[in-house]
Amino acid sequence: ATINELLSAPLANQTFTDLGLDYNIKAIDNQFQRVFIVNITITKIATREFASIYQLVKESIYCHVEHAFGWDEQYQRHRYYTSYHADNMYWILHRDIKVGIVVYKLHQTYCHLHLAIVFSPYRNQGIGQRAIADMTSKAKTFSLVRLTLSSFKTNTSAIQFYQRQGFNIACQDEFFYSLVKNLQL
Repeated sequence: ATINELLSAPLANQTFTDLGLDYNIKAIDNQFQRVFIVNITITKIATREFASIYQLVKESIYCHVEHAFGWDEQYQRHRYYTSYHADNMYWILHRDIKVGIVVYKLHQTYCHLHLAIVFSPYRNQGIGQRAIADMTSKAKTFSLVRLTLSSFKTNTSAIQFYQRQGFNIACQDEFFYSLVKNLQL
């Protein structure tokens, strides 16, 4: 079948909804693929939500921390309350549905991404990519020259995702990669 034949198929170029996310069916390389149309909003969390978000963070990083250091609940809870701040935490919303969280801080010349979580039902649907694009745009409005983050080496899917978003591994230690995305102003 040709691309034109596939595009004229009954499902092609129609908009569908799955888990509240819109997508079109597109024919690419003689196969149908879902192409998501993602509109997100990044909004600060309410201070009163800060304590309850700890559980979401724990679920996201537990296996990596456990593998590297062993999970110490008291230490991790203390680290959460001293390293993260509600002012730097944002919900990722799609149609007013909480689909993820990003934690980042703007510095004088760069923006550091402390944490990015897209909840499992919404992964691989363009939400993380859109969140990074929004963060990149915001950093550029403040004339920042780079985005930085660190990731557990065991979190290979996250590392691959960040590399697809233009981040490069700058350095590493036993457990972490430090990644940088230089911004062209």
